Amino acid sequence: MTRHRCVLALAAVTLFAAAACGSDNDDAPEEPAGSSASGKADEVTTALEERVRAYTDAYFAPDADTAYEMLSQRCQDQINADAYATQLDQAAADYGQLAVETLTVDEVAGDMARVTYTVGLPKFDKQLVEQPWVRDGGQWQYDAC
Repeated sequence: MTRHRCVLALAAVTLFAAAACGSDNDDAPEEPAGSSASGKADEVTTALEERVRAYTDAYFAPDADTAYEMLSQRCQDQINADAYATQLDQAAADYGQLAVETLTVDEVAGDMARVTYTVGLPKFDKQLVEQPWVRDGGQWQYDAC
């Protein structure tokens, strides 16, 4: 047999053996859609989306106490609560009650995430691109300070 035929024969035997053996989990039931890793990712994304919407609602309500509590510890260490409340009061007076119109979770890596969302005002929307969020104590916290 020539070298070429030997290689082809070996490849055919390897493919046949792989097909005959199948995977180790042939008898295992298939996981339902949305379970396991994809289900966990969906839960994380849903929790993050809910938190972004709640923070935005509190920010423009204005509900300074709630919004401030939704800041990461790092941001709370940098931002005075009274100054923050004044900022929210001014935003509500200037723009009224705004809410999330579109939202995309750009990235989730462990306890850190990036989210892009809009509230219908270009002044704010251009700043809401890939906003950082961190998960602390099981809750997503706004981390763009």
